[in-house]
Amino acid sequence: MKKAINIIENLTNKLEVIRQLRLGFWIVVSRIHRSFSESVEYSLPHLKTIGYAGLIGFPLYHYIWLEMFPQYYENIALRLVGAVLCGGFIFIRYWPGFMRRYVAVYWFITFLYSLPFFFTFMLLMNQGNTVWAMSTMAALTLLILIAHDWVLVIIMFSLGSISAFFAYYLATGSTATVDQYLVQLPIYLFLVVAGSIFNYKSIRLKQEKLKVLATVGTDIAHELRTPLLTIKTNVDGLGKYMPVLFEAHQLARQRGLTVADLPQNKLNALSGAVDRAQTELGKANTIIDMLLMNFGKARIDTDLFEHFWMAGIVDEALERYPFQSQYERSKIIWQSTGNFRVWGSDILLVHVLFNLFKNALYYVNELGRGTISISLENGRRFNVLRFRDTARGIPYSELPNIFDYLYSGSRKPGRNTGVGLAYCKKVMEYFRGDIICESIPGEYTEFQLRFPAV
Repeated sequence: MKKAINIIENLTNKLEVIRQLRLGFWIVVSRIHRSFSESVEYSLPHLKTIGYAGLIGFPLYHYIWLEMFPQYYENIALRLVGAVLCGGFIFIRYWPGFMRRYVAVYWFITFLYSLPFFFTFMLLMNQGNTVWAMSTMAALTLLILIAHDWVLVIIMFSLGSISAFFAYYLATGSTATVDQYLVQLPIYLFLVVAGSIFNYKSIRLKQEKLKVLATVGTDIAHELRTPLLTIKTNVDGLGKYMPVLFEAHQLARQRGLTVADLPQNKLNALSGAVDRAQTELGKANTIIDMLLMNFGKARIDTDLFEHFWMAGIVDEALERYPFQSQYERSKIIWQSTGNFRVWGSDILLVHVLFNLFKNALYYVNELGRGTISISLENGRRFNVLRFRDTARGIPYSELPNIFDYLYSGSRKPGRNTGVGLAYCKKVMEYFRGDIICESIPGEYTEFQLRFPAV
């Protein structure tokens, strides 16, 4: 019996060790994934410039190191590969929709090849001379600026260097210049570590500023609740008793009593003022709800998710959204010809549509033209809600950043918080779906909300 208990305890301990290892593995994977995603998003606005630099720089320096200041080894084929990879960034805005999901993979391959691999390989092939030692330091500095998260910098530096060692061994069949590289390696490591620490502190400072801004916005929104509630209570009271007062005033005049003279048009205006006040209060509370949900950084509780029909959510959003006028409502064309089931939160999804309404109506009103169409599309793997406006479109330079937190693009200052689309992205990820945007400046902007088929 005792032996069996010992066996069970040993098995339990081994299972606990395995569980801890698995947990540690997924923590590491999650950290790497976050580092990768943040670095790609950070560098997206600069990819076109980097693309031109690589497309021109790779062949240009082949000429410089071959003709003007000859080096021991040069390879035009390797440089052309780097030029072509970097040149792809120039045309990234023309990539079709199905290719854009692979931008992150392309980003990783391009910079892994063009920076740590290429320069380390050329350093080894040129026997670790001064020119290529300095060039490698410049390449690592650029890598730190592009892959700004220290985890990704170290991963790319390690993978690129190891790959370069293998390529050097395959090309020469020896390790003759590896010792010279190892002498310089402490300098490169210092550059990587120091640069990564500097970037890390800058990023943390930025994150703290964003956190403070979000907290202030949330506090202000909460504080507005109390006076709005007081005003709503008073307006509700006016709406309830004002008709009685109007009737009493008319009866007093009919009986010949001395009362203040109130023109009929003023009475009609007062009667409509209550309705308008209630409408505006409803709009204000809806906007506060949107702000609180947009700024909410807490994890969404998926245990409360359930299945619901998409068409019903669109109907509810159109009914509840605080349109400024009937003209705004008439700009939305709801093509309710399809339907599908969604797993998630109806409240969160309604607020996603609110954010899309708000953004699209802003541009429609600004230009005085355009329409907004909503349609549903059933698919095998994903069902799609298409939300398209035909106002001004989004500039290509802004398109990669529109889902970034607090990114406001070219809107006028104060007209956009830069949290709405980031909130939409966050919600769709919790729904196990995605939101993508396709746009042609001057023609249209289309958001596609993709939900896993139920």
